[in-house]
Amino acid sequence: ADSAGGKPSPASSLLKLRGSELQQATLELLVDVAGRDSLPFGAGPGISSPVWAQHAAPTYLNYRKVSIYSGSSEVQRSIIASSILGL
Repeated sequence: ADSAGGKPSPASSLLKLRGSELQQATLELLVDVAGRDSLPFGAGPGISSPVWAQHAAPTYLNYRKVSIYSGSSEVQRSIIASSILGL
C-alpha cells in the first residue's frame, strides 16, 4: 500500500495480470507440444504416451481458473487504468 493514501500499488495488479497470462500461455504451449498424446483417452490399445503429456490437457483446463481466482483480468485492467493512467 502507498504510504500517502493507503491505496494498493498498481504493481500488484500488473503482477497478477501478467502472471496469470504467462501461466496460461505456458500450459497452452505444453498442450501444443504434447499434441495428440495430451488426450490419452483416445489412445488405442498398445499405444502409450508419456505421463507428462497425459497430464498436459487436464492441467491446462484446470488452470484456466487462474484469471478468476487472482482477480478477474478485467478488474485488474481497470485497477491499472485508474491507478496509472488516472482514468
